[in-house]
Amino acid sequence: MKFFISCGEVSGDIHASSLVRELRKFIPDATFIGIGGENLKKEGVEIFIDIKEMGVIGFVEAIKSLPKTIKHLKLAVEKAKEADYCIFVDYPGFNLQLGKRTHQMGKKNIYYILPQVWAWGEKRIKTLKSHFDLLISIIPFEEDYFRNRGVTVHYVGSPVLDKVLQEGEHLETITVPHNKRIIGILPGSRKSEVERLLPHVKSIMETMNQKRDDLFFILSRRVPYTFDGPPNTLLYDGHPYSIMKTADVLLVASGTATLETAIFEKPMVVFYKTSIGTYLAGRMVAKIRNISLVNLVAGEEVVPEFVQKINNHEVAKRLLAYLENNNLYLETVSKLREVKNKLKPGAAQNAAKLIYEEVLRDGNAGTYKKPS
Repeated sequence: MKFFISCGEVSGDIHASSLVRELRKFIPDATFIGIGGENLKKEGVEIFIDIKEMGVIGFVEAIKSLPKTIKHLKLAVEKAKEADYCIFVDYPGFNLQLGKRTHQMGKKNIYYILPQVWAWGEKRIKTLKSHFDLLISIIPFEEDYFRNRGVTVHYVGSPVLDKVLQEGEHLETITVPHNKRIIGILPGSRKSEVERLLPHVKSIMETMNQKRDDLFFILSRRVPYTFDGPPNTLLYDGHPYSIMKTADVLLVASGTATLETAIFEKPMVVFYKTSIGTYLAGRMVAKIRNISLVNLVAGEEVVPEFVQKINNHEVAKRLLAYLENNNLYLETVSKLREVKNKLKPGAAQNAAKLIYEEVLRDGNAGTYKKPS
């Protein structure tokens, strides 16, 4: 049995590789071909387009990349002809278009990690309902959201929680000065977002240092960059989870890291900045007040967000408030714990089981091996 799998960036490649690994426990003789990166390659997937050629973020950037996208779509459609099932992981701008085409070819389509239609582009619900046979969610509230709109979605758990549980056990210990309050800063995982946020980071750090003399900053450097910050700063190239574990409070770029920080139950301020064209286009279609995963899962604003128009002094004030108001700190920790408790583990395993059951219903089980 052959599966076609498509993801467009590193996070999707990671989640897709976990899914492939779990699927092989149900269907050991399955083969995979698709669009992916190093993680899928390690799982033995035949990659015909590397995600290094994909990874378009934002409305304006997508328009600029349109000729390349059309070329990739044509190639993907040809490769998908070989497959029995097509699995799409996140990356909706590309995968929804590809899914329409594979469905028209008569393929059974499975979507894992759904487009965030509750944020913008609700019309895409019609595409999901018409062209995809199995919809698998990793966000708790999506099941009810789609059910209320006549679409069946299965929540299988949070791969973010799985990742923290797996990788958070044996973290490097960061050596920090005694009697200092530790501020962790996670400015993003993409070079473009880091470059936009670093000037704000420097100003925020300087403002906080003016207010207190007992601070120590740990700045994550997962992508290479130079930074001329204050002397009480450590540029840390190791795992961001070590920063989350060590810090008292954090400044976090909006994205998966906000949910990861919530799982560590650490109060945070969220900030984000994108290109002006993408921001203005997003404002025209967005339907939600909050953008961070932690607040979306909570269903309320449990941590402050600063998007695009970042007031550096106000960000510094909100971070310092956690250190100076113990009741605020403990109340935020309690709300973050509630967010963590809404998540459940075993996302990839549960998703693989759903897909296997779909295969069984079609009479295409192949060789079944009960997972241990």
